[in-house]
Amino acid sequence: MHHPLVRQRFTIAHELGHRALHPGRELILDVPVRVNLRDKTSSMASELEESKPNAFAATLLMPSQMIRDQLNQLPPPGAANPTPQPTALARIFKVSTPALNFRLINLGLTS
Repeated sequence: MHHPLVRQRFTIAHELGHRALHPGRELILDVPVRVNLRDKTSSMASELEESKPNAFAATLLMPSQMIRDQLNQLPPPGAANPTPQPTALARIFKVSTPALNFRLINLGLTS
């Protein structure tokens, strides 16, 4: 299945977060293993083990100071600039608009 680039980038950063935050033990596979695929529950990241890697991914892909700097450089929304700021920032950081919106909320830059 093919996912958009923004989804792939966030998924890779999320999995790096799992590796950094939950290193576990070395694993050598010689038997089939179970792989947990995303479902409605996992995509909500309500479990701590999923929300921390999401926060890691957001921080990696959208560093707070860079978000603030870019936000200050964008023209204010209006007739001369019809693109909403979150959409413009999402393009700059190559993330989805929902991911960027969550980041802005978590940084206290929007409600």
